[in-house]
Amino acid sequence: MITSAASTKIFKGTTVSKGIARGPLYFKRDINQNRNFVGKGSISEEQNRYNKAVVLSQTDLNQLIARMDKSHSEGREVIEAHLQLLEDPEVQDQVFGKIENGFSSTEAYTAVVEEFRTLFAQLDDEYMKQRVHDLDDVSKRVLFYIANPTEAYENISLSQPSILVSDDLSPSQLLSLDKSKVLGVVLKNGSTQSHTSILCRSLEIPCIVRTAVDMDTQGGNNVGFLDSIAGDLYLNPDSQVEAKLEAKRVSYINELKLLQSFRNQATKTKSGRLVPLGANISGPQDVDSVLKNDAELVGLYRTEFLFLDRVKAPTEDEQFEVYKKVFEGLPNRRIILRTLDIGGDKVISYLDLEKEENPFLGVRGIRLCLKYKDLFKDQLRAVLRASVHATDLGIMFPMVSTIEEITESKKIFAEVQKELSLKKIPYSTEIELGVMMEVPSLGFMLKEVANEVSFISIGTNDLFQYSNACDRMNADLGSISSPNHPGFLRFLKFIIQESKTYGLHVGVCGSIAHHPQIMPFLIECGVDDLSMTAQHVLEARKAIASIDDGQTNTKLS
Repeated sequence: MITSAASTKIFKGTTVSKGIARGPLYFKRDINQNRNFVGKGSISEEQNRYNKAVVLSQTDLNQLIARMDKSHSEGREVIEAHLQLLEDPEVQDQVFGKIENGFSSTEAYTAVVEEFRTLFAQLDDEYMKQRVHDLDDVSKRVLFYIANPTEAYENISLSQPSILVSDDLSPSQLLSLDKSKVLGVVLKNGSTQSHTSILCRSLEIPCIVRTAVDMDTQGGNNVGFLDSIAGDLYLNPDSQVEAKLEAKRVSYINELKLLQSFRNQATKTKSGRLVPLGANISGPQDVDSVLKNDAELVGLYRTEFLFLDRVKAPTEDEQFEVYKKVFEGLPNRRIILRTLDIGGDKVISYLDLEKEENPFLGVRGIRLCLKYKDLFKDQLRAVLRASVHATDLGIMFPMVSTIEEITESKKIFAEVQKELSLKKIPYSTEIELGVMMEVPSLGFMLKEVANEVSFISIGTNDLFQYSNACDRMNADLGSISSPNHPGFLRFLKFIIQESKTYGLHVGVCGSIAHHPQIMPFLIECGVDDLSMTAQHVLEARKAIASIDDGQTNTKLS
């Protein structure tokens, strides 16, 4: 949407990374077009042409990693993922097969990429859908080098600190930029969960996406004021508008300084009650964010992303190295690791799962792990082996709906412990077991749950959907999809207080853990800790410091 105030144009977008920046606008032009016509050669010539393009692309990406700040783990992880796409033997086999069937290298690679794009786009999992953008980024580079093997792949070059405006921006393009010259990023397309967006957040670059920006305004001496807190780009703001935005910028900087004063402090209410704040993570790439935002624990370590976007399951040793890296990177913190939660919106091709009419109610979470026990045992062995590198580790099972699922999981866990003991492989004997509370019926079996495990973690996202029979992401459902629903809040209160009756430790790891209205309610109900995206920890700590126990708005329930 475009609005205007006198001579000022305002382009509305969706916030990705908060911040306020002022500077000249740089409109990214389309670069790296395949300028040369490539005739089709022999089979060996086309295969060699493809191989050379892959090698040139690998060289580019390895050089990019080498230039990267070693502390920027998120950027390294993204480019390493791109290298994996380049090195995927299945892609090469399919490209070579098509070349042998008469395709040129350009035609063969384009066809294979399109097949993968279609596969990723059809998946319900948002993470996998975003891999389409990674694939596009990699394939554009390969196709350029197939057509232009003697030319350099051109990156964006900013001559001065600027706000970058573009239809879209790939991760490699962002990472190739001099960060000191990127005041902000405005994208006409894009997604809040794309790798480019994730990188903007980690690099603390103000960014908005899905912006109704007029790319025809490029040229001239346009000045922009990016308010990514509100999701607005101001084009050539007048003095009055600019004065208001500058005041907001100063206020925002002061707020950030205030938040930093809450670092290295225990999270507690006005009365001094401790409510530790955790971070939700997906792997080693999130360790820096946990430390930077001073999370006191990891309330949810999602392990399934290690299993996605692959042609076969990760080996036990591969998993061990990843878990070890996370545990060593977060010493002196409690870490709650969730075992493989595949199914529903996350599917993996190598298990050859049957297509389900309603995958969210089908074989997912612990149901899938108990069906594929070898896969489950491999993960448990890897976690146990890595546990000697953890200070305080808890393991929880997802999507549990019966006590039998808990006892069967514990039996398999004990079998793996015995196997490791017989082989004299060390592991921690202090690991606590728990379950995700996301199936409503389990909320009425807490006495039996307490006989089997030490803690529960309330996954409010799925619990809400199952309790209210609605998709929380469906905007057409209005207030029905709001977590403020009184029936759901009463159910949460029951679960928390009933769990405390039976001595269960209760955490909350869903998106409402940092909800400004619901967070005080959860604390009043007696929750032990809250876990959220790391970037919300300091804001939540500041908010909790002002909560007066006993004065919480219990009317919510």
